[in-house]
Amino acid sequence: MHAKAGDRLVVNGGGEGEQGRACAVLGLWDPGGEPPYYVQWYDTGDASILVPALDANIMNCGHSTL
Repeated sequence: MHAKAGDRLVVNGGGEGEQGRACAVLGLWDPGGEPPYYVQWYDTGDASILVPALDANIMNCGHSTL
């Protein structure tokens, strides 16, 4: 999985009836774009460090304007 700042990351719901969540990638430690990522969740506005599961999806959106 490779991301860059400004990309949108969608994490699928973990169990039956659970909804997925989406976040913006604010920063990364690996210059090649590997996890972990520093993200901001769209639903809560909280920021956290994320190592996404293999079923997460990245939508490459370009560079961050945050």
